[in-house]
Parts: sequence; C-alpha cells; structure tokens
Amino acid sequence: MADRVPGIAFGWCTGFGGTVSICDNIGVMPYRLPDGKTFAYTTDISDWLLFNPDDLSTQGWLEWNIEDYGKNVPTGTTHIVDDVGSPNTIGLMCIFDAGITGTETTMVFYKVQPDDIHNRIEIGSFSTGADMPYFHSFGHTEDYLIFPRNSVNFNLPGMAEGKPMIDNFIFDYDNNLDFYIMNKSDGSYKKYSADHGGVVMHSGNAYIDENNNLIYDAEMFARCETNPFVFFDLNWLRNPDRSVFKVNMRMRRYTINLDSGDVTYEDLIEKKEDTAGFIMINPKMQG
Repeated sequence: MADRVPGIAFGWCTGFGGTVSICDNIGVMPYRLPDGKTFAYTTDISDWLLFNPDDLSTQGWLEWNIEDYGKNVPTGTTHIVDDVGSPNTIGLMCIFDAGITGTETTMVFYKVQPDDIHNRIEIGSFSTGADMPYFHSFGHTEDYLIFPRNSVNFNLPGMAEGKPMIDNFIFDYDNNLDFYIMNKSDGSYKKYSADHGGVVMHSGNAYIDENNNLIYDAEMFARCETNPFVFFDLNWLRNPDRSVFKVNMRMRRYTINLDSGDVTYEDLIEKKEDTAGFIMINPKMQG
C-alpha cells in the first residue's frame, strides 16, 4: 500500500537497497463501509484496500466511479468516520493541481452513501493555497465538520524525487493552527485561528454547547524538538541507546466560539517525552 502512489507514499517501508527501515500506517484503520458488508483498510492516501473480515485476506482496491476525482487525489484522511445523524461515511481528501501559473491544493469533504459505495459526493471544499498540508483526522458533529490545518506541510520536490516520506515533512510551529469549520448542509465554511502551532493527529469528542461554542478534543503534538514520526523508523526503535523521544504530546480541548471567533483551550493530559499518543475519550458520544 505504501507504494500505491509513486513519489507520494514511496519509501515508507523500504530503505536503500531494499532494507526495511520505516513502516507506514498500512491498514491502521479497519472499517466497515455504509453498505454494511464491505470492509476496507485505510491509510494516509485516498485509496481503500478491501479485505475479508473472516480471514483478513486482501481483496484488491475499492474502485471509485470514473466520474470521481481520479488521479488528482494524492492524499486522504486515514480516519474516515460514520456520520452523526445519517447512515453515510464521511471522509476528507486533498486535490492537488499543478499548472503553468503554479500549484493549488484543495481540501474536499465528501460523503459515501450506502446505496453506492463507489461514489464520493462532495459536501464542500476550500483552498489551502500552494502548500499541501499533512492531515490524519478531522472532527465532526451532527451539523459541522472540523479540519485542523496543521503546522506541517509536505516537501513536494522531495516527494516527486521519491524520498522516504519521513524526510518530506516540513514543520513550522510558528505557523499557527487554523480550524476550518464547515456546515454539512450546504458546504459553507469559516476559518478560525489559534494563537499557537501544533500537529493534530487524532480527533476526539466534538459538540456544540449552549453558548454556541464548538468543543473539540484533539490529540496532538504541541511543539516537538524532533520529527514526531521518527517512531516509524524501525532502526531508531531497535536502537537501545536511542535518545529520549521529545514530542510534547497532549490531549487538548479546544473551545471555538462560532460567534466571536475566539479560540481557547485547556490541556487535559500532557506527556512531553516518550509517548506517541493517548486513548481517545468521548463522553458526549457526538462525533
């Protein structure tokens, strides 16, 4: 699966000369599609690998309709979700266009309905300019979708050269987090900005409170001293003399006031060293 998109995912699982060095999120999320009978593995690309839940054998790739977005989709969110309030699946993908005047990246929220799992129906979209952002998950409520625009981009020339993906991340924690909040009913959206940078990995609870605040729990790296994806490097993991893993990990609860635009937060859990994540708690069971 890591080699599905040449130049994009190439090199995650093989080092120079074919030696195993790095491992991707292959099959990180087993998922049952909304038809209730089709199962797929997902990762940080837009293609889904089908599998048999009885013996875990793979069944080839889910084929999208020919009218779909096709080969313009290099990346997609690993964590697609069951919609709140409908039987649909919701996902997020990145459309990348390179033209004479430059490049442009468009993020597209889409839904997949039970009666046609081969068709991605656009909910709404927005541009992130020339940068291709890294993303792994998104938040959602019954009415809204939340895209955390992380403080990390992909190095496009490096990807084109086929460099290992771990070397293609560009971290810029001075580039503050943005939250694109989209209305599911019509695809309209608004951007809300935090006063700090970070990398949201997993999205947890999300709901609207009585004061029109969007509450959004995010498992994230606040400001890392090292590349947080170094834990994919098996050579690093196997080294008994490896350095401390300083990733500034925390579970952060954001409060985004949809009227004033204010973004505040509180840290529920933090562990600055030697952790790669926390369990997700969802007390409201909304998203």
